[in-house]
Amino acid sequence: MGFITKNANILLLFLILVSSVALVFSTVFFQSNFDKINEEYNDKMAELQKASSELNSTKHILLNYREELSLKSAREKEFGEQFSVVQTEKQKIATEKEKLAAQKESLDAELTTTEQEKKKLKNELSSKLSLISSLENDLAECEADKDDCEADLTAKESELDDCEQELDDCNCTS
Repeated sequence: MGFITKNANILLLFLILVSSVALVFSTVFFQSNFDKINEEYNDKMAELQKASSELNSTKHILLNYREELSLKSAREKEFGEQFSVVQTEKQKIATEKEKLAAQKESLDAELTTTEQEKKKLKNELSSKLSLISSLENDLAECEADKDDCEADLTAKESELDDCEQELDDCNCTS
C-alpha cells in the first residue's frame, strides 16, 4: 500500500500542480482578458464621453440653429406682413397713379380745348375790335355827314325862312 499511497500522493501532487498551473494559467489568462476588456471598456467609455460631448455640442448647435430659425421665421413672418402692407400700398399708389394719369390726360385735353377756345376767342376779339374800329370810323363819318347834313339843314331852314319871309312879303303886297 505504500506504492498506492506513494502513487496517490504523486498523483495528488501532480493534480495539485496541474490545478495550480491551470489556476495560475487561468488567472493570467483571465487577468489578461480582464485587462483587455477593461481597456476596451475604458476605450468605449472614452468614445462614449467623446460621443456624448459631440452630441451635447451638436445639441447646442441645433438649439442655436432652432433659435436662429425661429428668429428668421419670425422675421420672415414680419417681412411677409410688411411686404403685404407694402404690396397693398403699391397697389393703392398704382391705382391712384392711374387715376391721376387719367385726370392729367383729361386736364391736358381740357387745356388743349381751352387754349383752342382762347385762340378762337382772340381771333373773334381781333375781328370784333377790327369791326368796332371800322364801325367807329363809319360812325365818325356818319357823325361828320350828320353834322354836314345838320349844317345843310340849318342853312336850308334859314333859306326856307328867308323864302317864307319873302313869300310873306310877296303875299302881303299883292
